[in-house]
Amino acid sequence: MTIREIIKRDIGVKVEGVVKVFDHAALASEFREYVVTDKIEEELKKIFDTFTQVSDTLRRGGRSRDVMGMWVSGFFGSGKSHFAKVLGYLLQNDDLDDGSGERCIDVFLKHLADTPRGRDIRLRLGEIKQTTQVKTLAFEIRSRQSLSNPVSVGEILLSEFYRCIGLSENFIVARIERRLSRRGLLTLLEGTYEARFKTPWRCAEGRDDLMTVRRRLAEILPEIDAAEYPNEREAKRSLEDAFRHEKITPEGIADELVAWVDEQKVLGGRVQHLVFVVDEMGSFIGDSGDKISELNSLAEMIGNKGKGKVWMICTSQLDLEKVVDRTNFQPALVGRLNARFDLKPQLISDEINKVVAERILKKHPSEEVKIQALYQSGYLAQLADLKASRHLGTITERSFIDCYPFLPHQIRLAQDIFEAIAGFRVSGGVRSMISVVMEALQDVADDELGAIVSFDMIFDAVENDLLSQEYLGASGVRSIRESFERIPGTPIDPSRVLRVLWLLQKVPWVPRIPETLAKLLVRDLKTEIPPLREKVEQTLDRLQEAGYVARDEATGEWKFLNEKERTIEQTIQEMVRPGGPKSISVAAVRRTSQEMTKNDLATKRRLANFTVIYGATK
Repeated sequence: MTIREIIKRDIGVKVEGVVKVFDHAALASEFREYVVTDKIEEELKKIFDTFTQVSDTLRRGGRSRDVMGMWVSGFFGSGKSHFAKVLGYLLQNDDLDDGSGERCIDVFLKHLADTPRGRDIRLRLGEIKQTTQVKTLAFEIRSRQSLSNPVSVGEILLSEFYRCIGLSENFIVARIERRLSRRGLLTLLEGTYEARFKTPWRCAEGRDDLMTVRRRLAEILPEIDAAEYPNEREAKRSLEDAFRHEKITPEGIADELVAWVDEQKVLGGRVQHLVFVVDEMGSFIGDSGDKISELNSLAEMIGNKGKGKVWMICTSQLDLEKVVDRTNFQPALVGRLNARFDLKPQLISDEINKVVAERILKKHPSEEVKIQALYQSGYLAQLADLKASRHLGTITERSFIDCYPFLPHQIRLAQDIFEAIAGFRVSGGVRSMISVVMEALQDVADDELGAIVSFDMIFDAVENDLLSQEYLGASGVRSIRESFERIPGTPIDPSRVLRVLWLLQKVPWVPRIPETLAKLLVRDLKTEIPPLREKVEQTLDRLQEAGYVARDEATGEWKFLNEKERTIEQTIQEMVRPGGPKSISVAAVRRTSQEMTKNDLATKRRLANFTVIYGATK
């Protein structure tokens, strides 16, 4: 039986690493594959406790707090976008649209542990399901920037709101539509516009064509709403004033959003909420004092006027305090912004073994007994101890079954390495680790049971990213690939040894000795370590002769040499290699040292006779 046959998911289907908060098509798989770690469960409990408390106060007619925001932070690939998306659609409790008839809350409940905290979250989700009606608007803020005002947080927020409720993204046109809609005249506008100009109202050539829409509206508005626009001249003047003078203010935005919430018809005593999920708000603000000031004003107005009716869930790589620090925002106002964003979940890539086991490596239950037999065969004892000074976890039967064809400590070690070299392309986050595990899994998918992922395959999974000068660079990766041709006849492919050695060099707490390298190069559980270790030693010796690696005589650890270090090492090796054109014989070394001692060493005999007088003299 092959590894592919025991894995539950289709290994050939790529896992989408980047979660798009606005992509509703992927919602079903993103909910079904979501893994709730202890940290996520802890954050969710705080959020749902606060949300249900605010909602319950509104339902009872009490005066709610001004809280309106959640600031979700976490480094690159930590899963913050996935978390924010899941949270937003949990509150809305959307249909998953995958033919199952299940809604978001129904699926999410299956992920919760049967613990006091998990049971509390179940109760809160039950309250949300029964007592609230939520409209969630999710978008990535940079992708929705306005060409007319690309730096305005408020304009982007309002434009997205209009778009999601079916109005024009231009706030002037949208406000006309809203006024007509309240009077029951919007449908008449759409019909009249299409009949007069032979163009549908809701299209790029209709309401979105700002070059023509003002003139055309002036022609037809008197026919639609004579009380407001008695004639074409008045309509033209009114539209000109609106397009020239009407402004967007934080207070105006808050008024519009709260008014929309209050207009919604809810059944069964439910409470209406409007929730914005704004991805990458932190990077959009950057170091702009104007943007953080606008966000602060928006938060204050939405909090004061909405009292929990309108919420914003923002994501950022940095926590709110650090974002504020970068903008030199007025210290006196920081506390007020913090108070509005009362909930600040900070995501970390913890329990990575659990995440990849659930999302990628989940097995068919009926096949687990075969992996159990591998565990009980006794081969794992020789692979478990890497002599690391930091604990990488214990290989238990359950952890082995969950992580196979990886060994549990391999995944944790890979995460630590990627965190140590974290940059724009590589990180130890959930996203990067899922991608790495999937790539390596595909390499061994058709191998028979008993095969395992070796650590050089981890390198292969990120090789394209390592081409960046931030890491190895193209020449560094190429030199590793070409080592097989340059050093023929080694017991082990030298490029495999170099790959593992380069990775281990990023974590000083794992000894870079032949035994460790041998254990990480194993591709079959039945492999005997002592013979493999000897082959690794022989390969390392050949690599040292070629100047690829160097050995620390004091510790016995090996080092991967970069290009500059390699040039020096190759020169040294040429000098000490017997019979080489640049080699130096022992006799030559002895003769040169004797001459240096004779000619250059300062001795008493060679110094002039002199005295130094000190102290009292006469």
